[in-house]
Amino acid sequence: MHQRRQTNSVMSEALDSGEIERIPSHPYKHGFKTAASGKQLCQQGHRVLMIGLLIFGVYPLIIYYSNWVRYQLIFAPFINWPLPSSLSFPQNFSLNCTFNHFLDVQEGVTLGIWHILPQSRLKDCEKGIVLKDEFQDERPVFLYLHGVAENRGASHRLNIYNVLSQSHVDGHVVTFDYRGFGDSFGTTTTVGMINDTEAVYQWVRKFVGKERIIIWGHFVGAAVGIRLAEKLSKNKEYPAGIVLEASFSSLDDVIVTHPAFFFLRFLPYFETLIIEVFRYEEKFLNPKDQTGIVKSPILFLHSHSDKMVPLSVGKEFYKKTIEEKPDHFTSSVQFVGIDKTGSYKCGHRWLSLDPKLPDVVEAFLETIYVRNKEKN
Repeated sequence: MHQRRQTNSVMSEALDSGEIERIPSHPYKHGFKTAASGKQLCQQGHRVLMIGLLIFGVYPLIIYYSNWVRYQLIFAPFINWPLPSSLSFPQNFSLNCTFNHFLDVQEGVTLGIWHILPQSRLKDCEKGIVLKDEFQDERPVFLYLHGVAENRGASHRLNIYNVLSQSHVDGHVVTFDYRGFGDSFGTTTTVGMINDTEAVYQWVRKFVGKERIIIWGHFVGAAVGIRLAEKLSKNKEYPAGIVLEASFSSLDDVIVTHPAFFFLRFLPYFETLIIEVFRYEEKFLNPKDQTGIVKSPILFLHSHSDKMVPLSVGKEFYKKTIEEKPDHFTSSVQFVGIDKTGSYKCGHRWLSLDPKLPDVVEAFLETIYVRNKEKN
């Protein structure tokens, strides 16, 4: 008996010290907890299934059947930043010598416009200038057509305005917001964007000749610029030049890399439900169909680090444009890659960060001047 007590005492001490492994509880003792965990896993699985169904099933169908949703995804006018109320005061955006104007296009559609004067006119600005005198010089006028989302006060757009007006390029910049963007009234439509752009162009033409106007479009703005140039060309109106920044030849090129559709592109119905519906509805977003008639010199600008519209897409558009031109006209179409090493991180929006950009623009302007002299 005494020996048994000693044995029990030794085992108890061993268990307390961890020298002997404890025997686990009966595997079914807490079986009700295992069942509860299984129920939770089942509920989580249902949630994942529902989310997957919404994303990969319902979402593509909504895109396919809803015009409104497609417009919102492509143009994103709901991302309206900076605050529209601040746009009437361009001095708050550190813009030198900038005037704010409003242009009535039609009933219910009014566009907010900025006119940024070249740095060489700074003294005139300090004295005070009326509208009819704003363009009274011989400097080039860049009609800047921004892309989707945000408005004319976005920081990357402010940078490009400064490159064109405050560097040795020394040009005028006229920029505006399409209806539904910024402080411009109206509902965004593809046709409306074209009409707005033409209205602003004609407003500028009241003050300057076409030989001073360069249409500059970024991304979707480039597609709008080509359509405008096509309309003008049919009326024998040829602007001095066209700059296409981060441009694409057709909407197909954009859909594949667009953030709103990127995660759907691996699905078998992507071509039918997503690409096809945009391809046949938004013809104006296929600028390759409009370049043939355009006679103005064209400069393609594209960042090597652009992930939204890869460099290869821009080069393909350039090649298609060249193919449609007569041999004697191909020299007036140029392609320039920006930020070749990627050190400036220009990406899709920030070509203005490459310090060589002013030189590229000035070289393009020089070709325009030479061409105009030869014509005269």
